[in-house]
Amino acid sequence: MRADTLLFHDDFRLAPYWWDAAPPETSRVALPPSLDLVIVGSGYCGLSAAAEAARQGASVAVLDAAEIGAGGSTRSGGMVSSGQKLALTDAIRGVSAERLGRLMAESTASFDYLKCLIADEALDADLQITGRFFGAFTPGHFERLRRQGDLLREKTGVTVHVVTRAEQRVMVGSDYYYGGMLDIYSDFTQQCAYFGGHVEIVEVEELVALRSEVSEADARNRVGEIRTVMEVQSDCPPEELLRAARTSVALDRLVERHTLGSIAYYHQGTGTPEHEDVMSSVILGASLLTARGIPMAGEYEIKNAQAMKIMDTLGAGGSFTEYYAVDYNDDVILMGHDGPGHVAIAAEKTKVRPLEVYHGKVGRGLSVEMSVKHGPVTLLSVVQTGDGKLKLLTAEGHSVPGPILQIGNTNSRYKFALDVRNFMNAWNGHGPAHHCAVGIGNVANTIEKLAALLKMESVRVC
Repeated sequence: MRADTLLFHDDFRLAPYWWDAAPPETSRVALPPSLDLVIVGSGYCGLSAAAEAARQGASVAVLDAAEIGAGGSTRSGGMVSSGQKLALTDAIRGVSAERLGRLMAESTASFDYLKCLIADEALDADLQITGRFFGAFTPGHFERLRRQGDLLREKTGVTVHVVTRAEQRVMVGSDYYYGGMLDIYSDFTQQCAYFGGHVEIVEVEELVALRSEVSEADARNRVGEIRTVMEVQSDCPPEELLRAARTSVALDRLVERHTLGSIAYYHQGTGTPEHEDVMSSVILGASLLTARGIPMAGEYEIKNAQAMKIMDTLGAGGSFTEYYAVDYNDDVILMGHDGPGHVAIAAEKTKVRPLEVYHGKVGRGLSVEMSVKHGPVTLLSVVQTGDGKLKLLTAEGHSVPGPILQIGNTNSRYKFALDVRNFMNAWNGHGPAHHCAVGIGNVANTIEKLAALLKMESVRVC
């Protein structure tokens, strides 16, 4: 009996099943008498080289004994990723922090290049940015994945979620693993395709270096500016105010160096004191930048940085917010965040308070406390739909007076035409992230016109 009869099922075939939908193609044309370049092999490497040479003006032909890409290039599973393997294997052992940063950046750039290539050449490649789950085979492996996820997040800007064993069944339908890590690469190319612009990935080390160059005089001058714009509470330690001022000056210099128009930031930290010192003192400087038309969105919320920028460009403000409580008696939703806040749309002079509570945990540093001006407001969220497109989600309502938590957050009370139950169901039914941008005035009509110009879907909840 033949070996393949013993090894394979009766219906085994050598051709991958996805060839049924997209079989390798053949193109037979007569060769010209002369060419600048002839490439043998029509796989990824050969076709990529040929396309680049043609873009540079060379005459090129690709030769292959079989169909285009009939070898390994069309037999793979078709998965692509960026810097995960560098962070999750021993490839990084012994590599300096500076070299690791460059390796990660190069890996991320290669992913962006692939997405641009698909878009520029209008390839029907069915690329979907879905994220990638790494399962832990042992409890020790789970802890190692957790640490490596921190490194991946810090070095590449990839959004990383730790998935517990209890949560993984919902995600992968299995109890086999001991938890794991899910990375979700933000599709920068998609953001640029819809909104224009350019995405720059900046390392926290650069901000740390700029901060180390801030003079004592510059830091104290910034303290004076903060006291002019904001109302510093008496329980704010002077050394914390100076620490925040130093970071604020460094942020301004980072913006100037890279000509940044908005920022999405996140840093969980891996025990490096200089990094944690910067990122735990960022909210005041972020709030000042936001008020100057350079919105800063926390938790690496790129889509919300776009929403904040749109609102600010329309003159409505655009403050970073999420809903955290509901008052069913007064039929209002309480929304806010630990910061940053848009100082220019505050009802009163923004207060600076010690951040004793941060997302329900023990806080550190200083934060801003403000309410949005009472009157008409608009919420805006940039939503990624189930088919991978972007749409604009809006709601109009009112910022209304009433009690708020005085814990150094940007808290406000909002009332909408829909009652709170129906509003939350209607809003969440479109699948937005839990953050959105809030601005003053009713500007949903203008946002709908913008969506039409950008050829985006726009939905108004109320």
